[in-house]
Amino acid sequence: MKHYLFILMLAIGLFGCKKSIIDPTPEPEFFVNEDPATFAEIGSIDIGDVGAAEISAYDPATKR
Repeated sequence: MKHYLFILMLAIGLFGCKKSIIDPTPEPEFFVNEDPATFAEIGSIDIGDVGAAEISAYDPATKR
C-alpha cells in the first residue's frame, strides 16, 4: 500500500507541475514619446563652493 501511495503522489506531483503548451498572447510594448524640452529641474545639490576640495597644508594651531 505504501508503494502505491508513493507512486500516486509522485505522479500527481509530476503532472501537477506540467507547463501549459498554450503560449499567452504578448502585450504590445508601452512607449511614451517624451519631449526633452518639457523636462523641469525638480532638485539640485550644492556641495561646497570652488575651494571645497582644497586641503590646507599648514595648521596654525599645531604649527604643522
